[in-house]
Amino acid sequence: GSGIGLFIAAGVSQTILIGSLNFLPAAGTSVPAGRIPNFIYSLMTGQPQFNLLIPVIATIIVFLVVVYAECMRVEIPLSYGGVKGARSKYPLKFVYASNMPVILTSALLLNVQLFAGMFQSAGFPILGEVSQGQAISGIAYYLTTPSSVSVLLTDPLKVLIYGIVFIGMSILFAVLWVEISGIGPKQVSQQLANMGVQVPGFRSSKVQFRRILNKYIPTITVLGGAFVGILAFAADLTGALGGGTGVLLTVGVVYRLYEEIAKEQMMDMHPMLRKFLGEE
Repeated sequence: GSGIGLFIAAGVSQTILIGSLNFLPAAGTSVPAGRIPNFIYSLMTGQPQFNLLIPVIATIIVFLVVVYAECMRVEIPLSYGGVKGARSKYPLKFVYASNMPVILTSALLLNVQLFAGMFQSAGFPILGEVSQGQAISGIAYYLTTPSSVSVLLTDPLKVLIYGIVFIGMSILFAVLWVEISGIGPKQVSQQLANMGVQVPGFRSSKVQFRRILNKYIPTITVLGGAFVGILAFAADLTGALGGGTGVLLTVGVVYRLYEEIAKEQMMDMHPMLRKFLGEE
């Protein structure tokens, strides 16, 4: 995997471990700072606080859902015209644009709050007012990540607006990223045509490949963008440790690292064993 991705994954993993398992007391108190030790402490005092486990459970659920989504894909069968019997598959992942949509969306929404503070300092609070680093009114307030599930009861309009904007922008950035990064139907069809492969039953041509890919890539791009947007939004709303975007990015990095290691190990296996495992 990339060095930057691994550093980010390590940082988020550290946040998750400390936030869930830290048994040291929080500053100025005798209560453990970690969610799980804090919950155990509440049980021992006879005042169980089950809400302490919500972020931990949310983190685990997001982790499992992302791993499952990473395994979902559409596989287009390919054959090599010059080699009789040689076949392979071109996988199109459900999360086709990866985690980039939520990364870009989170960065953009964070900048809204940043600019709100700058405009307020200049005497033009056109994006809303900011107090102690938190937006308290205006557009910036409604585009700030909800702090907890309780916001659903206290300010459901904020949750609704933020959710619609976040998910909508995730879809938009997914579509833009696919085109910019060169993994759209046009670019992929050109790559496959240059490789000299063909889909069984169809002629090997760029036009034919593009017609086939147009049936899948635009759809999974929109669905994948909406999926990661909903997942990151839900993770932030439930207070998942490490943040929704952070957890998504970490799981994606770790899973791709696992795939790379598995692929290298697979290359050392006997051809019959690779065929048995479905890699040929």
